[in-house]
Amino acid sequence: LTTEQSEQIDLDSIVWFFQTPLAQRLRAENTRVLREWPFVIGVDPSRYDPAAIKIDDQDVLLVRGILDGLFDAGDGWEILDYKTDQIGPADVAQRVEEYRGQLGIYSAAVKSVWRTDVKKRWLVFLSPRKIVDV
Repeated sequence: LTTEQSEQIDLDSIVWFFQTPLAQRLRAENTRVLREWPFVIGVDPSRYDPAAIKIDDQDVLLVRGILDGLFDAGDGWEILDYKTDQIGPADVAQRVEEYRGQLGIYSAAVKSVWRTDVKKRWLVFLSPRKIVDV
């Protein structure tokens, strides 16, 4: 990292996260962790544009993404998505709603590969130091 890039890292928030129960589960010896998990999934185009007309079942919109973290601590796959938004605690609920669709795409991608439902989806807001189970 350059000096300028390293100055953008909020080390206190990272330390905070690694002291949480969620991070302890993530770091447990028997937890299976996939970091920066890439995926491509086809979704119904109307998910992004209600006016989109689907001609047949093969008419899909390809979505490519990278999931911050996917882990299984013994109870099934859980999604972990870090958010670096510079927001206050009062703004978290609104942001959760804004990210709900993104987590839905992530869940669909996990299900298409692993053939199982996601057990939990976590948003980790580093700036206000809030973790939300969505």
